Amino acid sequence: MKSLSDIPKIKFKQTEQVSGFEILDLHQLLTKDYSSEKHNPFTAHRINFYALLLNTKGEINHPVDFSTVKVKENECLLLAPGQVHAFNEAAQYHGFLILFTVAFVEQYVAQSTIKEVNQLFNYFNGINKLVIPDEGTQLIQGLINEFQTPSNFQQHVIGSILSTFLLRLASIKKDFVHVPYSRALDSFNNFRLLLEEQYKVSRDAKYYAHELGFSYKHLNQVCKDIVKKTAKEFIDDYIILEAKRHLAASKLSIKELSFQLGFDEPTNFLKYFKKQTQQTPLEFRKKLS
Repeated sequence: MKSLSDIPKIKFKQTEQVSGFEILDLHQLLTKDYSSEKHNPFTAHRINFYALLLNTKGEINHPVDFSTVKVKENECLLLAPGQVHAFNEAAQYHGFLILFTVAFVEQYVAQSTIKEVNQLFNYFNGINKLVIPDEGTQLIQGLINEFQTPSNFQQHVIGSILSTFLLRLASIKKDFVHVPYSRALDSFNNFRLLLEEQYKVSRDAKYYAHELGFSYKHLNQVCKDIVKKTAKEFIDDYIILEAKRHLAASKLSIKELSFQLGFDEPTNFLKYFKKQTQQTPLEFRKKLS
């Protein structure tokens, strides 16, 4: 395998069938000869779209964000934009890979569903796989049929079926993640989205509380309710994960990377990373080679 320092950023590959959506048979996808291809799916890559990996047979160990996720038969692995993953060359994949872009969600998935989609793909609550719902087989077949049959309203129909499937998954996830009240969830999602946009600007929880119009105490309580962490702990976890992704996906020097991540001085980044991980950025990168 290639060194993880060569991780490519994979953009959604436009298909002729439907703009922003694709459904693939996993066995067919992963038994192809990739020796002459530019990208090998068995090497780690960072995606800029949503992905649902539906495992319909056996058990697979799938690498995601520097950890291995065990996906059992009839389980669905949720992959969000920005995550790093790779297919396991030693595993036998059976099932489907559903890919769709943020733009497709915004245009064709029901507006009332988008909030649920954001929470469904929020991997910070520790839930990144779910049992495929009972009606999943029927919904997946519906997506396949619509994807393979061009029509005037093809994208709208696919969006409707996908909305139903995502809502079924979201309902299952809510059984695992206790949300005390919807207001806290809304507040947390707003915080998470703001952090994703501005983590290079500030690592101070008080900054995000001010930008959101919250008190520092309220933001802390929201984070404790939703992810069982303080706002500062959540910020640190997110920035360290982004740092690891950049260390893996970029060939930039540690000095260049520290500025890329919003640190004023490389030494500040070194101290911050080592405090959180007990290793230096260079040590982390070397372990991935």
